[in-house]
Amino acid sequence: MKKSFRTFFEQSTGHAPYDYQKRLACGEHGEGNQGVPCVSRLIDVPTGLGKTAAVVMAWLWNRIAFNRNDWPRRLVYCLPMRTLVEQTEGNVNQWLKKLAPRLPENPDLQHLSNHSPVVLMGGEERSQSKSEWNIYPEKPAILIGTQDMLLSRALNRGYGMSRFRWPMHFALLNNDCLWILDETQLMGSGLWTTAQLDWMRQDRFPSFKPCVSWWMSATLDFNRLKTVDYSFETDSDGKNLLQLAAKDRKYSFVAERLSAPKKIVRAPISLNGDSKKDVAPYSEELADWILKTHRSNTLTLVVINRVHRAQEVFRQMEKAKANGTSAESPDLALIHSRFRSPDRRNTKGNSKHRQT
Repeated sequence: MKKSFRTFFEQSTGHAPYDYQKRLACGEHGEGNQGVPCVSRLIDVPTGLGKTAAVVMAWLWNRIAFNRNDWPRRLVYCLPMRTLVEQTEGNVNQWLKKLAPRLPENPDLQHLSNHSPVVLMGGEERSQSKSEWNIYPEKPAILIGTQDMLLSRALNRGYGMSRFRWPMHFALLNNDCLWILDETQLMGSGLWTTAQLDWMRQDRFPSFKPCVSWWMSATLDFNRLKTVDYSFETDSDGKNLLQLAAKDRKYSFVAERLSAPKKIVRAPISLNGDSKKDVAPYSEELADWILKTHRSNTLTLVVINRVHRAQEVFRQMEKAKANGTSAESPDLALIHSRFRSPDRRNTKGNSKHRQT
């Protein structure tokens, strides 16, 4: 393997890695070509600084590019929400498609490009053409799914599958896997389950092949990883805790993210009632105030505690843009929780309506 990690990362993602991404894949020296051992760790990095790319590229670099046997064969990316699964799936697909043609001599990478990622959510393996991952346990695989689908399989109670296949997934997901537990602040009791499972694999019932856990969040709380049997403790040298270092903070984009002001203001407009005749003038006045308050090339987030009010304010803002009565013309997006499956399909790719 003659490529440097920087080249490998750039060819996959289209941009250079941050220092912490290099340290995760290559160790403290950052550019060592032979990679590093894989151990359970915490990744505490702010939002928007490429944590998904960091963990996927670290695994691809060590396990696939160098075929290191101390790195697990399967990458299991566990998320608390479906929308996060879809976003991660899109990124991984894009990276594999870019990388595979550049390394045609690597059979594992070619296999991954054709058969991964495998998506598990909504009670099923979404891509039937990629469902053979469990038939070929000797092959590498990337699995991305919601915590209900993945953790239930790790507990030998696989959701949305025949109970006769439970032991198969139980064995595969508790051996030879790197578990990425992302957005841990949203996992609820699932987080304690992952901690207890890691204790069982490492201490109580050691797995046949390494099975490692990486907990990842922008708001990581170490105390939430404590269970009756398990308590994560950082190494004396801190190698199992990854955070931004001084080199990372020198990047202009990183410094901008970390120091960006986030001003919170309560709208000076009140609603006296909740009937249609009350909401209409309120929505019009609030929409006008929002458009006047918004500044170009910035993000303005408006929080409203009723879905129907948010919808009406959104309509008024669209109306003001269409009529040309607003000096500002920002891109608008309505985010709420009432979308159903048909709505999501109809609005996929439409920036005006998104679910949360």
